[in-house]
Amino acid sequence: GAIISAGVKISSLALSNYTASLPHISVSAPKNLIGKNTIDSMLSGCIYGTACSIDGLVNKIKSNYNCNNATLVACGRYAENIIPYCDNEFVLIPTLTLEGLNNIYILNRG
Repeated sequence: GAIISAGVKISSLALSNYTASLPHISVSAPKNLIGKNTIDSMLSGCIYGTACSIDGLVNKIKSNYNCNNATLVACGRYAENIIPYCDNEFVLIPTLTLEGLNNIYILNRG
């Protein structure tokens, strides 16, 4: 099983592409939880919103499946920008996807 959800980049693109007058932003750390200008407010919403979404899903999985000891692994382009704002602890493995693809290549190489 899996959970598929919109991430931080999709959220930032939705704000800039589908709302009036909000600019495109690059995903980076927000200065504060509550932004004092448009860019900082967008960053806060995208970063903290994604972190809270991840924490909410992790907490729901932990309670539904009684797995409070699970090791949580974060990977992907923006993982290092998001996990510092999560309440749960994660192991950051930035190259996990590439390592998996390399393993598949090795297995299929024959």
